[in-house]
Amino acid sequence: MELKRLTTCLIAMVIAGPLMLAIAAEPAKEADQSKLRVGIFDSRAVACAWYRSKAHMNQISEMKAEHEKAKKAGNTKREAELEKKGSGSQEAAHRQVFSNEPIDDVLKRIEKNLPKIAESAGVDILVSKWEIAYQDKSVKFVDVTWEMVNLFEPDEATVKTIKEVIEIEPVPTDQLDHEH
Repeated sequence: MELKRLTTCLIAMVIAGPLMLAIAAEPAKEADQSKLRVGIFDSRAVACAWYRSKAHMNQISEMKAEHEKAKKAGNTKREAELEKKGSGSQEAAHRQVFSNEPIDDVLKRIEKNLPKIAESAGVDILVSKWEIAYQDKSVKFVDVTWEMVNLFEPDEATVKTIKEVIEIEPVPTDQLDHEH
């Protein structure tokens, strides 16, 4: 009788063992799928794409034309305002492309597309890779830089420039000069 009970117990373990392992493994599988997925991007590349885009170039042309009009009309106040605006824009572009200054103004231009990029990449959040202060090794990072860059329809020369920019480390803002 004892041998029969032991045999029945062994058979039950052989049958139930794999089932128990599968049940035990299921929460681990679910936990893996619930891992935080973060879309990261190189803000310098996205800024470069904007500043070299047709839309930005058109904006600059319009500002130059308005400046010329103010100059011809003798409107020195408006002329000075436009010069200040142009200079400020150039400085911001310089800091955003060669350093890692935030690009909130650039992101506003593509914000309606960001949910689509996040969904396509299967990520829960999009963040500049320069803004990550800490990361747990369980977080999954997905680079979406080029998906964001492509929203600005970069030409071949811009793509080449962006590739060069992302190969180098950002210059600290306090060390940035106009040669970068």
